[in-house]
Parts: sequence; C-alpha cells; structure tokens
Amino acid sequence: MLEFYKNKKVFITGHTGFKGTWLCRILLLAGSNVTGYALKAPTNPSLFELSQTSKDINSIIADIRNKDELETRILEFQPDIVLHLAAQPGEGGAVYTKSALLNRIIRSFRDWRRDCYCPSGKDDTCRCRFSKQYGKLPLGFDHKYTYSHFGYNLKATDMQAAIGCAQLGKLDSFTKKRENFAYLKSKLECVQDKLLLPQATSNSNPSWFGFLMVCKDGVSRNDLVLALEKAQIQTRALFAGNIIKHLRVV
Repeated sequence: MLEFYKNKKVFITGHTGFKGTWLCRILLLAGSNVTGYALKAPTNPSLFELSQTSKDINSIIADIRNKDELETRILEFQPDIVLHLAAQPGEGGAVYTKSALLNRIIRSFRDWRRDCYCPSGKDDTCRCRFSKQYGKLPLGFDHKYTYSHFGYNLKATDMQAAIGCAQLGKLDSFTKKRENFAYLKSKLECVQDKLLLPQATSNSNPSWFGFLMVCKDGVSRNDLVLALEKAQIQTRALFAGNIIKHLRVV
C-alpha cells in the first residue's frame, strides 16, 4: 500500500495534531512529498514538535477557515492527493440544545456546513430548492448542495449511532462521576504544595476521564505511583506513555 504514495505530492490538513503527525511520518517513509496546512500544534509539548516533523515537510501554519489562503496554497502545491484531517472528530461526544435555530446551525456544521436542512431521504422541504439565488451562485443553483461556510464531517455511521444510543443509557452514571472528582479534589487540596491538581475550563462542568496530578519539584512520581498501586488505586501515565520514544523508528 505504501508503494502507491511513492513520489506523490500529498497535501494534509491538520498535520500538527497527533494523527496528522503520524500520517506525515508514514508518508515520508513511503517517499511522498508532503505539505501540511494547520494551526499550531494543540498541545505543548506536542508530538509534532518532538518528532521535528516540520523539518521534513513543507509545514504551513494557517487556519482552514481562511478559504482564500487555503485555496492559494493548494493551487501552488498542485497535490496528487489531499487528506483532510483538520475537521475530523475525536472519540465521540454530543451536543444538545433546546433552540431550534441552534439545532439547525449545529446540524449544518456537522454536515460540511451545508445550507439544506432536509432530513435524509427528503427533498425540497423549503419549497425553493431550485428557485432562489444564494450569494454569487447563479439563480436556481441547487440549494440542497449549497455550502455557505467551511464545516465539518461529523456524521455518524449506523454502528456509531447505535453505540451512541446505548451509551445514553449510561448517562446518569457518567455525570455522577463528577461527584467522584469533586470528592478527590477536596481531599487533595491539602497537598497542593506538592501536587498540581486539575482545573476545569471556565463555564464548563466536565465528566472527567481521570484525575490528573502533576508532581511539583521535589516529589517523586514513581514513589507516588507505587503508593497508589499498593493501595489498589490504578494509575497510568497521561495517555501516550513512552510512545514518543519510538518516533525515530518511523
């Protein structure tokens, strides 16, 4: 499969993210000429910076919502292949609203920012599919396939939707775990001189994936981990563990 990408010009959006960086490394291994287009790496440190991928590709730091800039860069590079990662979803999540207007806007963003709001299998709900003019498009341009802005490809497959529906049955247990977080934090506030405790973003109330603790200077992480494991409290390094050590292999 990698042979297909040899000597191909590949344009990647979202190349500074975790998946984008790995994709760049794999394509370089395959012998591709890679140009990346994305915002700065979302974390510090980041896999993109640690792997020094910017030295091996043409890295363009810009916003994909800037249509003119994006179009110019693509035309300049003349790629054989475009891989769009910048607007791809992560590991799930859902948005709920009581507002009919917000509902329509959210669904539009989910579907490449398409203007049409007809449900799947329906056409011409607005009764003006071929009779209006939108912006500089010609009169009668098909409203069902009119895109007003850059959007995202967030439509779920049937399997993902089925899993999502099943997960709704666990919603109460997910939100109840917020109590666990509050309890842990209240008990650990007395050692904030030794540990940096997690803090939620303003105006948010997340259901935490875990309870992240950062050891301050003078505190041994290994000693803390061993003590927690001995007390039957499971621990893990933040997500990636030592995955970054293997970048040179790629």
